[in-house]
Amino acid sequence: MTRTPAVFLHGIGRSGRAAWPLQLSLEEERECLFLPRLGAGDPPSAVVSHVAERLDGPAHVVAHSYGSLAALLLAEHHPALVASLALAEPAALAVSRGRPRTDEHVAAMGPVLALDATTPVPEFSRRYAQAAGTTVPDMPEGVLRATAEHLRATTPPWQVEVSPEVVSRVPTLVALGGPGTMYAEVAAVLKAHG
Repeated sequence: MTRTPAVFLHGIGRSGRAAWPLQLSLEEERECLFLPRLGAGDPPSAVVSHVAERLDGPAHVVAHSYGSLAALLLAEHHPALVASLALAEPAALAVSRGRPRTDEHVAAMGPVLALDATTPVPEFSRRYAQAAGTTVPDMPEGVLRATAEHLRATTPPWQVEVSPEVVSRVPTLVALGGPGTMYAEVAAVLKAHG
């Protein structure tokens, strides 16, 4: 295949091919890397290293939510590997701190993510879902425990410093579910940088 490859970086939920069911058909036209879960929390720096080791030239990088942190860091630290960025609801909240929706999210989620491991999984899951404005998903106890471990190991997105200036050097598309969200605040900062 001669087309530029594509790399897909999942958000906090599903990973690998399961996170991108509608994009799997792209493998028919180009090489695709659907990043699997690397471990609890999927640290953005580990994701960047993993992807950089697997690319031998530029790729289109598509990322959802938390995966956008690694996408922006990859573009910052390995610019020759990123042909373009497509960021769906980017959770690069460090760039939008001080804006109302971002600060509301940090105020709601911060205390939950600061809970220690002695907080029982059902209580942690309930508080996490409540802070996120959703309900605890109906899943088997083992899956709920693994999900809670993953979430507890995740570095809060507002603590991951990324450079919004990256978008002035890399063609970037930001897709949003709607206006008036913390993601729209991130998009406004990115837009201001290019």
